[in-house]
Amino acid sequence: MFKNLSIKNKFILLITMGCVIPYIFGGIYIKNYTENYLYNNSIKGSRQLLFEISKRVDDSIIKRIKEDVNMLAIDDRIIGINGNINSYINYESENYEDLDSEYEKSISNYFGSFKETHENINFLFLGMEDGGYIEYPKFLPKNNYDPRIRPWYENTIDSDGVRISKPYLTKVTEDLVLSFSKKIKTSKNKNGVIGVAVNLNDLTESINSLKINELGYVVVLDEDNNIIVSPKHKEWILKNIEEVNLTKVKTFDISNESYEVMLDGSKKIINIFVSPHSDWKYISVEEKNEILNESNQMMRILVFIYILILLIIVILIILVSKNISKPIFEISSEIENMANFKFDSYNNYNFEKYRSSKNEVAIIIKSLDYMYENFSELNDSIYQLNKEINDIDIEKKSYHKLTLSNENPFEYVALSINNLIEKIQKYFEQISKSNTEITKKNELLQVTEEELIAQISEISEQKEYINYLAYHDALTELPNRRKFIEKLSYVLNKNYKGAVILLDLDNFKAINDSLGHVFGDIILREFSKRLIEISNENIFISRFGGDEFLVLTKCQNMKELNEFILYIRSSLDDKFIVDKNEIEIKFSMGITFFPDDSIDINELIMNADLALYSAKSKGKDKHEVFNKSMRDKLNENIEIENLLSEAIENSGFKMLYQPQINIFTGEIIAFEALIRLKEHMISPAKFIPIAEESGMIIKIGRIVTNHVIKQLYYWKEKGYPIKPVSINFSANQLYDMFYFDFLMEILNKYDIDPKFIEIEITENVFLDNKELALEFVNKLRNENIKISIDDFGTGYSSISYLTFLPIDKVKFDRSLSMEFLNMENISTLDSLIMVMHSLNLEVVAEGIEEYEDVKKLRVGKCDNIQGYYFSKPLEKEDVEEVFYRNYLDKI
Repeated sequence: MFKNLSIKNKFILLITMGCVIPYIFGGIYIKNYTENYLYNNSIKGSRQLLFEISKRVDDSIIKRIKEDVNMLAIDDRIIGINGNINSYINYESENYEDLDSEYEKSISNYFGSFKETHENINFLFLGMEDGGYIEYPKFLPKNNYDPRIRPWYENTIDSDGVRISKPYLTKVTEDLVLSFSKKIKTSKNKNGVIGVAVNLNDLTESINSLKINELGYVVVLDEDNNIIVSPKHKEWILKNIEEVNLTKVKTFDISNESYEVMLDGSKKIINIFVSPHSDWKYISVEEKNEILNESNQMMRILVFIYILILLIIVILIILVSKNISKPIFEISSEIENMANFKFDSYNNYNFEKYRSSKNEVAIIIKSLDYMYENFSELNDSIYQLNKEINDIDIEKKSYHKLTLSNENPFEYVALSINNLIEKIQKYFEQISKSNTEITKKNELLQVTEEELIAQISEISEQKEYINYLAYHDALTELPNRRKFIEKLSYVLNKNYKGAVILLDLDNFKAINDSLGHVFGDIILREFSKRLIEISNENIFISRFGGDEFLVLTKCQNMKELNEFILYIRSSLDDKFIVDKNEIEIKFSMGITFFPDDSIDINELIMNADLALYSAKSKGKDKHEVFNKSMRDKLNENIEIENLLSEAIENSGFKMLYQPQINIFTGEIIAFEALIRLKEHMISPAKFIPIAEESGMIIKIGRIVTNHVIKQLYYWKEKGYPIKPVSINFSANQLYDMFYFDFLMEILNKYDIDPKFIEIEITENVFLDNKELALEFVNKLRNENIKISIDDFGTGYSSISYLTFLPIDKVKFDRSLSMEFLNMENISTLDSLIMVMHSLNLEVVAEGIEEYEDVKKLRVGKCDNIQGYYFSKPLEKEDVEEVFYRNYLDKI
């Protein structure tokens, strides 16, 4: 049937189907999308409402009452209990005598004043391990009462945090309450439990008054699925969902999905949100029909509009198709001729009536004209193309090109052939050029052969000198390490007794850095000349490398060694004069005996190196004799190094976070990230230097950075108000050339603003490579990353550094703070803080543990404090407990 239709009717039918079918499917899609959008929007609103209710309950009751109980537990009146309080264990109303002690009056008065300022607290209570009990308002028992066997006491006495009970009704007022309790320890080491009971009636009334749309409401369950709030069924309060035949709710997954259930004779939509602080379940119950009513109304309007537009489209299609198909029929026969490249009749056909129009038919006619012109030019171009190909001569540098008009469709054929001819010509020129170069290289090869013969002759003449260089240091002309090993091997084989001494110049790097390496080389040569003067058949001296020298001496005992050391020091004691500069050279020595300590050459040199390391660590201009403890120390370092390597490979690190508190507002302004080993109690003060010496600090630095930024992302996703976190940066990490790119990549990956990262550096970072360090720090600051100077007051501290370093914050080391805070007059510390403020630097005092020190620093206008007085370093889970904490009560 479709085949027999005319083009016009086919055109109408196809266009109608092409418009109507997508139109119908589009309508179905819009209907479904609108229903889903309204449905999901309602569900989303319900979830947000549940979240807000949970947050309000957590903030106004759970978190605040926890803080109140913690404050009660540390109050001096509670901790200072050292007398008896009333006990009701053997209570008899007729014979009972109230102790009426001052301690109990003080505590009752404190409880009373506390309850007056906290309207939602029903009563306060305190139970002691000896059976004593205080309750406010006044406790009036009817029978014996032992607090130690009460659930609130038994569940709390063995825990450290605040315990929260299940909601329950009071026996007297039948108020719905929730109790919070915490273990205490008095100054006399007595244990007890203190707590409060909070009235939940206001909470339940406010939730009962909430409506979701017209018929929806909110139900609240505790962590054991007992009903706390039920606006629709008041009789369900404090009953388990199994008791009220709501077992379907119990089987739900606790997630952000929605569920449909039959409840009270109709379909309900259920949403559940679980509080992360109390584990209470907040459940919204909505009528499904109520959610879909708005969608049904909108769809009726859309159906009417759809039908009206569909009729208009069909009418327009019929009119347009009639106008389009007429000229197509007229020119179809001529198009068929042109399709067979028969253009003879084209000029004879009258198409002028269509050429003057401005529609698509005119474009078709113009295209036919263009096709006719191109075909004519094609015949001429083929003839010309054949002629040009026959005339190509690759021996000549000039060559012919084919030309066609830019609009001719065969233009690219001519262009391709022209490019081919051009490349063939260039290849020929390259072959000719290569032949010339080969000829020149043959001539050069003959000259090189003659020079090679001359060089072999010269090498033979210098063989003896090369042999000398193989066993001597080029700069000092002293025997080198190879010669020393050969000499030591000979002495050991002869079973001689003696000592190996590793001598190292003190602060030689400073000479190189300040006066230059050329000046340093002169010092090494002059020092070596003096060593040569003291060498003899019993004293062999060689250069080990850098500013280190190996000395081999034959000595029988410690007395002879001490005499030799005095001899060396006296011989090298005079100052050196270089370019009219007087230079005093001090040196340290590490000593090991053979065969007592070892007869292995490498082990003897290692022993001397360990002894030298020990001497250097104790100061300058010293010497140390090797002992076993040095090797034990080395083995311990190797063991720690292995632990670090394993931790790097197997995620063996974790991060702790210590808050920095604003001394005037009590607010947490930042955290410092502190690295720890998960499975070992090794102090960072021990394993960080080893990581720096071994170079593993580079990988550890990246691990710390990744941990911190991922944790910030986790807190951000959970909705916590994230604070800046500072990361310690080692001087050795400057050699991690791509650390900056790594840092920015991780920040971008987790979408963390760079302002939440602070880099802590020590001043020695700027000593070894000042320019590199300044470049690195400036790149960080350009990204809005803050820089702080850590450990100010130890080792290298200088205010002059702070005048040019691009930093934002200075952290006083605990040793510096304690040095000034222990003075009777702390004006020096106040002045130092004032200087820092004049340089627009923020000041943080580290390691503060006493309240008296906090008061002094507050007077001195120190900005922030970090230390155990406020908080120890916290596990990442514990940080979430203090995000909203304010420490103003401790200031």
